[in-house]
Amino acid sequence: MNIHNEYHDHRDNRTKTLKISQKELLLRLLSHILDKFFKMIRYFGFLSNRVRSKLLPIIYEKLEQKLSVLKPLTYGAMLKKMLGVDPYECILCGSKMKLKSKQTGMNLQALKINLKNLVLQKPI
Repeated sequence: MNIHNEYHDHRDNRTKTLKISQKELLLRLLSHILDKFFKMIRYFGFLSNRVRSKLLPIIYEKLEQKLSVLKPLTYGAMLKKMLGVDPYECILCGSKMKLKSKQTGMNLQALKINLKNLVLQKPI
């Protein structure tokens, strides 16, 4: 049994019909399956790490595509996206809060004393 396959020939810009046997079709298909431990080059040419940043903008320009720039993901943006709450917005008036200073947490010894006083209900 023969299989008829239509394809576009780019040499003369015409559609042609190819008639091959089932065995030939399977052999052509199997030629595209790699051997079990065959190593492929993952990034080569304009996608290689060394030249990607130089060549990709040129390729996007030639293909008339826009180069999208990703915004950095910040804590505030992530919390707003996940919970719908802006951590830098005042819950009373709704205005934007500004960070004036930051304070590190207590060390382990101070935490133990604080917890002990809390458990014993002693004023700090």
